[in-house]
Amino acid sequence: MPFAVAEFRLFPRGSAGIACDDDGVTIGSFPLVHAVVDGCCGRLVRVASDDEIQNALTLAYGDVPPLHRARIARALRSIAKALAEGKYALARITAVQMGLPEFPKRALAHLAAAAEILKYNTNWPSEARDERGRWTDSGAANGDVIPVIEPFTPECRAAIARAADICAQLFDEGKIGRQGSGADSFFAIRRCMRSLVPPECGY
Repeated sequence: MPFAVAEFRLFPRGSAGIACDDDGVTIGSFPLVHAVVDGCCGRLVRVASDDEIQNALTLAYGDVPPLHRARIARALRSIAKALAEGKYALARITAVQMGLPEFPKRALAHLAAAAEILKYNTNWPSEARDERGRWTDSGAANGDVIPVIEPFTPECRAAIARAADICAQLFDEGKIGRQGSGADSFFAIRRCMRSLVPPECGY
């Protein structure tokens, strides 16, 4: 009797799945691992907080059991370590081994909104570090969490969330995006959201 074998793969950035390249890991457009080149300490790689990982997984897949979330968080830290060491193939293999399948394309709108609302701090390479080059917070290394900023007012965050709901519905109805292309779907949803969010929000 034949048996089914689950197949997992990486997706292009912005598509409805996990992407992993030399610059990090994204789910949709939401960054889970982020790498930059710093003039002081070389290549620096950081991992999203546990809360952000949980939020992104929930937006993409719905409720994810805590044990699975913990396993994925450990895998992301392993990927960050591999990227920091220049082991790019190992990072990609680890990303595939997380076993995350394609998710509904309508979730791209909510992931895009979450990525904007919890925008990654572009100044993190210059923040205080200890003698080993690790980021510090009140004198103690703060582990794998990228500091975040929230550049939007509560009103703008609410507007972005409403736009995500509307554009996801339009996508489901086939009124925007191309169902066969994850990247095209992402950009179509992003354009839709930007047309609905007030210009003063700077989305």
